[in-house]
Amino acid sequence: DTGDDGGDTVYVRRRFCGSCGSPIVSDLVESAGIIAVKAGTLDDTSGVRPTVEAWCERKQPWVDLPGMDVSLDRE
Repeated sequence: DTGDDGGDTVYVRRRFCGSCGSPIVSDLVESAGIIAVKAGTLDDTSGVRPTVEAWCERKQPWVDLPGMDVSLDRE
């Protein structure tokens, strides 16, 4: 996918299941080493603690995620 600036620069590469087409991960090109794993792909999420929230500029006013290490208005 390209960014919101109208250019052709690839900002995120999305990867999907080859069998069913479900989204699996998003690889953020400009943020080397950051990969967003879709939580719905995990069988057991009990050991997962989110540390980053993104697109907070579009967050609903009733959403409160305390304890985030990083909060970004955009990705």
